[in-house]
Amino acid sequence: MVGSGGFHSPLLTTHHITASFPVDKLPPFLQSLKTQEGFAIARRPISKPALVGILLAVFLLGLILYETVGLEQYECEVCVDFEGRNKCLTVQADNEALATATAKENACSYVTNGRAETFRCSQTPPASIRCKRL
Repeated sequence: MVGSGGFHSPLLTTHHITASFPVDKLPPFLQSLKTQEGFAIARRPISKPALVGILLAVFLLGLILYETVGLEQYECEVCVDFEGRNKCLTVQADNEALATATAKENACSYVTNGRAETFRCSQTPPASIRCKRL
């Protein structure tokens, strides 16, 4: 609906901003927005689905940050000696057992050739284990 005051719509609210600089210095696409009262800037209210989406995204971001920052972490350095070859690796994990097992497994992969050696290495106790809570 167009009346003497301009465009009116229940979904569109128009605000006017006065400019203290010459309109001819503006780019052409902004010059067309100039009215007698100032620049017309249209603002639409946020729809309910958009608001729900924004709130859900903020909640998920907060949950991800909480879960990653709030986790208890362990760092373990495990050294493996297998048939004269040795390798030390450091791994971080949620618990000490997982960090130790992962570090040992990865260290064995560096000092073995083939499945048989990898299996034998996995059955060999580590030469040293140092763990700390982060």
